[in-house]
Amino acid sequence: MKYDLVIRGGTVASSIGCFRADVGITHGKIAALADRIDAESAEVLKADGKLVLPGVIDVHTHMEHGSGSDVTVDDFENGSKAAAAGGVTTFMDFVIQKEGRSIAESFALRNASASRKSVIDYSFHIALMDVNEEIIAEIPTAVREISSSFKVFMTYRKLGFMLDDDTLLRVMDTVGNCGGMVIVHAENDAMVEYLTEKHLRENKRAPIYHAESRPNLVEAEAVNRVIQFSTVTGCPVFVFHVSSREAMHHVREARSRGLKIQAETNPHYLLLNSDRYEGPEGQNYIMTPPLRSVRDSEELWLAVRTGVLQLLSTDHCPYHKRHKAGGKTDFTNVSPGIPGIELLLPLIYSEGVRKGRISIERMVQVLSAEPARVFGLQPAKGAISIGADADLVLLDPEEQWTVDPQSLFMSSDYSPFEGLTLTGKVEKTLSRGRVVFSHGEILVEPGTGRYLFR
Repeated sequence: MKYDLVIRGGTVASSIGCFRADVGITHGKIAALADRIDAESAEVLKADGKLVLPGVIDVHTHMEHGSGSDVTVDDFENGSKAAAAGGVTTFMDFVIQKEGRSIAESFALRNASASRKSVIDYSFHIALMDVNEEIIAEIPTAVREISSSFKVFMTYRKLGFMLDDDTLLRVMDTVGNCGGMVIVHAENDAMVEYLTEKHLRENKRAPIYHAESRPNLVEAEAVNRVIQFSTVTGCPVFVFHVSSREAMHHVREARSRGLKIQAETNPHYLLLNSDRYEGPEGQNYIMTPPLRSVRDSEELWLAVRTGVLQLLSTDHCPYHKRHKAGGKTDFTNVSPGIPGIELLLPLIYSEGVRKGRISIERMVQVLSAEPARVFGLQPAKGAISIGADADLVLLDPEEQWTVDPQSLFMSSDYSPFEGLTLTGKVEKTLSRGRVVFSHGEILVEPGTGRYLFR
């Protein structure tokens, strides 16, 4: 067989083990795995001493996303370049269905921008916000033609994002009957509003009160409620950004009963804690849900390691420091969200695998295999296997480097992980057999990424 490209001498890491192998690539697909592949006229990438990983799939990003008067600072071009620099080969963003606009119209607008700009493959969840009879009727067509995953908010009522319980049940019933899945941002809005207003009345406005207005119970109640809704409707549910041990316990209990509940967490909940809000730049760590205690982080690591939580993503929602500045004196006067897509793999390898919190096999599962399984991208994505897309990452497992926002592709002028020394750095990223990123440079033009229907 003739190959277009051969990756030679690396250690292939899979969800079931690591082994030394050459990888042969033809027409953007993995065509061979062997001890030694005769390259003939093929281009050869030497990977001696490197880990060869399946491309990371980040299922939770916010490019070109408006929040109040601010818009996230990564568009689909910069955001996808940052993703590639961090070993991400597929990302999933959102079609935001706002007031007066159909799902199809909303998709056309978002896809027009992403298709022109992205350097890697991408997909969308449909975020339902203005649900009426016409939108309910459109859901079956959307499942067949656009996406099978629908995001709903159980909070942000004042911003017009939240679905009330009656509407949420109708959406879940319809989506479940169409073979789709509902994804939730789970926080109890009434409790958030009550506690926020209470703190403001008492002139408690520092960043720490962002966390205190959203205690663990706020998330846990909403997670438990949507699990009960899933029980009633039969609709599969995926819970975004689980941050607390109480919410995680509800997920674990539901799964032990065989319910169709799955969930994720994010690196910031594993590696950062609420004491950050009491530092000099506490406003820069405001996201929802907020950072939690050390105990929460430890129990989340255990949940990742044991499979209670299925995967990791970033909730990449990047702003500049100026967008956060108002939160220093009023925690409500801030755009919530932090950057993260470029650091997902380096953080989990360095702080997870190297420090013995999870195995390398489990890392491959939560960053690649499980995202592909949960969101319908198998067998093309998520594994180094014959016939799969050649979405691959070459990682130097020994290189040490320090997180510096000035050296990252992410547009944000700060990183919540700034100053952290990591071991393991992405050297090359391939998307469908093309070298997209190599030694600090993006090598392809915007618009080379493809939309992935799921």
